[in-house]
Amino acid sequence: MKTKHLFKYLLTATLMCVAASAQTPPGGRYVQDGLSFSYPTGWTLTDKSNAQAQHLILTRDGGSALVVVIAYRELIVSPGQLAAAHHNLWRPFALDMARKLGVERNPPWEDTQCQQVGERSAVGVRLSGRLEGQPTTGEVYALALGRRFVIVFFVRHDRDEAQESPAWKTLLASLKVEDHPNLPPIMISDEDAASVGVLNGKALTKPQPQYPLSRGRRERRARSPCKSWWTRTAT
Repeated sequence: MKTKHLFKYLLTATLMCVAASAQTPPGGRYVQDGLSFSYPTGWTLTDKSNAQAQHLILTRDGGSALVVVIAYRELIVSPGQLAAAHHNLWRPFALDMARKLGVERNPPWEDTQCQQVGERSAVGVRLSGRLEGQPTTGEVYALALGRRFVIVFFVRHDRDEAQESPAWKTLLASLKVEDHPNLPPIMISDEDAASVGVLNGKALTKPQPQYPLSRGRRERRARSPCKSWWTRTAT
């Protein structure tokens, strides 16, 4: 199956490694621990969740795509924490995807894009490169849902776009995380969004590997077309 080759390139570096995983029969709906989404018939869900995050992988037998959701369990309670999650969790995924696709330069943070996820907007990048000699596109986005930091990404060979996209679109349209109505909203300024915060006294970090920070961190915060993204997604 073609998906196995993308696993070889991507899962070893970008996905959290846990000892046990469970597979769900093709097609259906995932509902667990406040996270829910739907996926089409013909796609298989692999659950690699652990104490740190819910980590779900969608694949199609004979397909080339990976559709992944990672929802970190710790609740976001401060602007600095959200900024840290975006910088220390999402950016390394984008950097690793760029490297796997053979993109020579770091993703242009000033060119981040918006992606609708349910009723919210996520911010991220869309990258073009090659895997296994085939033109390949990868997308990785992040947002806060239900006070949890969520990363979604989609990698596929370009020639399989029509076959693989329905699962991605279904996921984005249906992805939800239960709200915590008793928590007050977090109003996040541009200055807060540019800062790096902590989570319960510890910096938020992505599982290995770690990457050097790009020059963008030493420059002023990249402009995103997702106007007011931080404020909209932090409720």
